[in-house]
Amino acid sequence: AGYEVQRASSTFAAETFTRIVAPVANAAETGLAGGQALLVNTNGQAVVFGVDSVSQQGGSGSVRFNVQHSTCPNTIGFTPGMLLFQVQTLGFRYDASERILYERIGANAAVPVAFDIDQFSLDYVYTEADGTPVIRSQPVVDGQGAPLREATIGGVPVTLSRIQMVIGMNSGGSVRTYSGIVELPTNQNYIIKRVRPCGS
Repeated sequence: AGYEVQRASSTFAAETFTRIVAPVANAAETGLAGGQALLVNTNGQAVVFGVDSVSQQGGSGSVRFNVQHSTCPNTIGFTPGMLLFQVQTLGFRYDASERILYERIGANAAVPVAFDIDQFSLDYVYTEADGTPVIRSQPVVDGQGAPLREATIGGVPVTLSRIQMVIGMNSGGSVRTYSGIVELPTNQNYIIKRVRPCGS
């Protein structure tokens, strides 16, 4: 579950802090400082940012906290029922010349996680209303390059439902492949349709 978000001013989208309600004794117990957070409204718009610090508002015993994120404004519009989640972004980079797969977590430096890799791909699996899958090597994006959860491919409405990762290694003259699938959340109350770039 996420933290309830309160609107602190009429310029919510431009603010570089987010006010939350958290049933904890102090700011440290939110676990947010120094990590990453996902802000999502009930329209399916979201933004991810790094958290600088968290401060308690109203003195000891208050359950209101300001989450500071100086490098990225709230970006998205406020809606009642808006939530803030603690998250950690994950990215991969494949160097074909070195045959090394690198992993990057959050704002940390990329580190090698697999060696002697001869194949690496991410497939984006969309589904039509009748369940028919549509597989693409690149996500459908908007004009700003942000991936879209709901899109149209070939004139047919689709929803991004999962991401598949395939890793291949040469072994005895043949390529052995390993795959994993990440199913995207389908919570009907908070379907993230688009993660917007900071300040867009």
